[in-house]
Amino acid sequence: MEKIYFRCSTDSQLFLQQQESVREYLRRAGKNPDDIEQVVEKVSGTVKHTERKLRTLLESCNPGDVIYISELSRLGRNMTDVFQIVSYACEHGITIIQCKDGTSIENNSIGGKALLFALSLAAEIEVENMHALLTGREEGLAAVGAVNGEGLVRTACAVIYNLLIEFPVCQLHMAAVAAASAVGVVVAEPD
Repeated sequence: MEKIYFRCSTDSQLFLQQQESVREYLRRAGKNPDDIEQVVEKVSGTVKHTERKLRTLLESCNPGDVIYISELSRLGRNMTDVFQIVSYACEHGITIIQCKDGTSIENNSIGGKALLFALSLAAEIEVENMHALLTGREEGLAAVGAVNGEGLVRTACAVIYNLLIEFPVCQLHMAAVAAASAVGVVVAEPD
């Protein structure tokens, strides 16, 4: 069975960008998006998946089932929670496809773990930065640096980038660049 999962944080947000990403991917794969069940919810990605419709979706899947998402951040904005979601899916034979680039999200391989780390780190940093900017307070911005351990995060992204650059896997390279860019790390392309 195949299912599509859409999530937005607030009632005022729309799913249009997510829907277009998933629809385009499925069309290229020769599938009709209208024939696939959709699970839609408006809840913050900082809320644990066990308290969202995503839990029910995962529990309703059987080995061999596929869940399509527009991008990893739709699963959640907390690294630990995202790792739990992906671990559950892998342990139960559920495939999660990130339609933005066609990547299968998994943690069974070194490359999959590295990609998962980079993308989930970027998602968590993004929500913390948004929160700090929305508060409009200097202490909010300072908290982002303290919570993220900004130097540590930048270093981690740089290490991941340098590790992954050695792999001739385009998607891993792109994920590493995206994660590094999310925290302001400037990376040089290899010669």
